[in-house]
Amino acid sequence: MNIGQAFKYPFEDERWTEKLGIGALLYLVPILNFAIAGFTIQIERRVATRDPRPMPGWNDLGALFMDGLLLTLAIILYALPSALLIGLGMLVGLFVGILFGAAVDPVVGFLLGMAVFALFVMVNWAYSLVVSVFIPAITIQYARWGNFGACFKFGQMIALMRSNPGGYFTAWAVKTVGAIALATVLMPVGMVLSFIPLIGTVLMWVLYIGAY
Repeated sequence: MNIGQAFKYPFEDERWTEKLGIGALLYLVPILNFAIAGFTIQIERRVATRDPRPMPGWNDLGALFMDGLLLTLAIILYALPSALLIGLGMLVGLFVGILFGAAVDPVVGFLLGMAVFALFVMVNWAYSLVVSVFIPAITIQYARWGNFGACFKFGQMIALMRSNPGGYFTAWAVKTVGAIALATVLMPVGMVLSFIPLIGTVLMWVLYIGAY
């Protein structure tokens, strides 16, 4: 994986201002912004065919929207157990807290309830980490086959990871670090830039494309 090239290639396209500008505008539109995920899928397809200009245009917005919608739905399905774990942890922790609070001591009940919830949170972290490892493979699978079912072919995804583990996990690590950086550092900047929405969105969009 050429990390430097990953951040340079959007600007090597002679129409980069137009393409990124349209992407920034679409980012502002609820529902329609699923097309942005479709845009990244098109990039994946072009990279796979070694296209020297992998950044696509927005000519077929409907196809980009459907690709992005289906991929997003697949990822949401993977994320559902995470939401269930947190919800279940809250319920079980509350039950334990009330039970031991009434039978033993309120403070003991509270501490035990929090401990149970923390256990569920740790299990959720482990699950989320595993899912994050599969996200690049899920994207590649959808880009390769173009259908929803391909996102759940675990044998093919594991084979993909094994075919080039160094490159795959480097890409995963870069994406993970990038996501953490965006969440912890760039979001406050985005809040400041929200006073000038278009410029702020363009900057976030450029970083998103670069991270991809």
